[in-house]
Amino acid sequence: MATTQITPETDETAKANYLEVEKTILDLDSKGEVTLKKQTAPPAPITSMEDFVSRMGNDAETILKYAGVAYLQFYKDNLESNPDVPWQLVDEDESGNEVLVPFTGTPIAEDKLKQLGATVINLAKMVFGYAKNMVPGNVDENRKAKAAAKAKALEMVLSNPAAVEALKK
Repeated sequence: MATTQITPETDETAKANYLEVEKTILDLDSKGEVTLKKQTAPPAPITSMEDFVSRMGNDAETILKYAGVAYLQFYKDNLESNPDVPWQLVDEDESGNEVLVPFTGTPIAEDKLKQLGATVINLAKMVFGYAKNMVPGNVDENRKAKAAAKAKALEMVLSNPAAVEALKK
């Protein structure tokens, strides 16, 4: 007779499979704020529209409300690839508030992004002394030195018109 060994889930794995809500309240017994949490396993997946309607208690108003929420999430999930909605540049108005303005620049070709990153690192190593440990013993200064080397290498690449043209295609 074969036996099946069950391996327990780690706390992190188990937590990732749960739904939870949390609130902080004033507890009159302890006279202080406490955090309360409700945690449960997610419900079984919906298998049909009939199942959905049944679980929503056949309440048309509730069904319409959550159908609207689902549609908004669907729309958001597909917004990045929607050609009818243009990309806009994030800017600030005179009061410092975020505003969107038309983007008139030229984005890098998606398939060239990884290649550009590798080129910048290699150029930074070769020309600007980029290394894992540029400033031994000082983590902040090391990060700054590495960032500066990469910035100079990127500037060098982008100052070459032929390189910029290649990144567009």
